[in-house]
Amino acid sequence: MTTKRTTDNVRGRVTDTEFARRHAGVKAIMERLDLTATVVCGRDDETGIDRGRFHYVTDFEALNGQWFAVLFRDSGPVIFQPAYVGRAWADYASRIRDIIVAVDQAADIASLLKERGSATGRVGVVGLGDVMKVNDLRTLERLAPAAELVDVTAELDQMMAIKSDEEIGYLEETGGMCRRAFDAIAEAIRPGVTERYVTSKAFQVIKEMGGTTGFIHVARSGGIRTFHPPTDDVLERGDVIGFDLEHKGPSHYGVEVTHYFSVGPAPAEYVQMLDAEMRVFTAAREALRPGANAGAVMEAMSAAAAESGMYMAGPVGLGPVMFHGHGVGLNFFCPPYVPGDGPIEAGMVLALHPWTGPERGDKLAVTALDTVVVGEDVSRSLVLPARGLIER
Repeated sequence: MTTKRTTDNVRGRVTDTEFARRHAGVKAIMERLDLTATVVCGRDDETGIDRGRFHYVTDFEALNGQWFAVLFRDSGPVIFQPAYVGRAWADYASRIRDIIVAVDQAADIASLLKERGSATGRVGVVGLGDVMKVNDLRTLERLAPAAELVDVTAELDQMMAIKSDEEIGYLEETGGMCRRAFDAIAEAIRPGVTERYVTSKAFQVIKEMGGTTGFIHVARSGGIRTFHPPTDDVLERGDVIGFDLEHKGPSHYGVEVTHYFSVGPAPAEYVQMLDAEMRVFTAAREALRPGANAGAVMEAMSAAAAESGMYMAGPVGLGPVMFHGHGVGLNFFCPPYVPGDGPIEAGMVLALHPWTGPERGDKLAVTALDTVVVGEDVSRSLVLPARGLIER
């Protein structure tokens, strides 16, 4: 018998304690920088930084287009949504109940700042340089000329970089979803099926478990050797195929991980390549300790790569070599960055994907990628703590 129910997860996912912690942190930033209000810019972007910051302060998944959250030091927060979306979803799902549907959001934000006495003070903007549209900025400057707009993107990004225990729990939930997706991939792999068929089985698991946005790319020794969207190419015996799974779970926290399979016996060449990449990954993970510097993590990777006759590729090349590691969470790309020069702190969570050279376009892309949680004493892989080349 099927029991009809209404989900209890419509007005926010996080606990009241977690939501209050975030808003207290933003208010602390406002007090420290003498801000009367902070405008957090959001945009419906599946993998980048645009959506996560807005989600962090609203506990709400923005849909379609540009959104803003305005937080005040001495009064309640307000959400501005685009008029073409319609109010229904925000009214149903948003924890913040003061929602304004606006044709010209920036103009209405300027009016609200005036109404609440913030149009002549210092106003923080999160996403001023990388999310807010130029026209919106000009509108704010024109309609609230006495307000001093202060870019506080880095301050919120740094706050988001340190995950609470609750947030790490959400990341672990996503990690479990990804493990189940890889189980489905393992069951589907065999000669004669397509890349799309195999990945469709993983996506079925992901959607059944509440996964939201993300992708699965593949790289195959007998086909396109670099990571790419799955095609209708057919798997053959002797293929080695890698899967790059980067997806958000039901809590909207995302992880990144790779896993490799062979169709039939695993070729020794690729076993050795993956073993070497895992040694570089392990050295980097062990270097991710509180008090360390991101530069030291890069040095650990470089030393491990050199022991296997390799080097760390970059800053441009065939693979994702500008950064060999970066923060993840509600955003797929955020601080801390490796290489970089910032300190590593407990509670940081990074997608760690060392990319080594020499790079060769005629060889399968082999890299060890997992999401790593920095603990007080030791850092751990979140999704696949132990893995190698799996024979199917």
